[in-house]
Amino acid sequence: MSDDQIDQLFAPRRDHPLITVKWVQEMEKKWMKHDTPSGMTSRCDPFRADWLRCADGLNFGRAKAECRLELEDFLECLQCNKQQARQKAILQQRDKLMKEGKYTAPPFPES
Repeated sequence: MSDDQIDQLFAPRRDHPLITVKWVQEMEKKWMKHDTPSGMTSRCDPFRADWLRCADGLNFGRAKAECRLELEDFLECLQCNKQQARQKAILQQRDKLMKEGKYTAPPFPES
């Protein structure tokens, strides 16, 4: 995640000096692809907890600098950008190998 993207993430809340649980919950709702059923924890809760432990009580500027890795892990869990990029690269490589005749897809199993 670039510095510009992180700045955009923090921009709406620069007026609020500290990172709070409520702010993180708002961001999670914004980035979650689907809601979890009532009573169940999100798959991203461990990453959110790590980031909150790091950023608790810090202002946004310090949290951005000191907790960058935790924030990137949390956002990757929510958005899956790296995972999608990796999948796209794998499919492109497969297609390239198929065009070159170096790879043949296995047949679908018959039911």
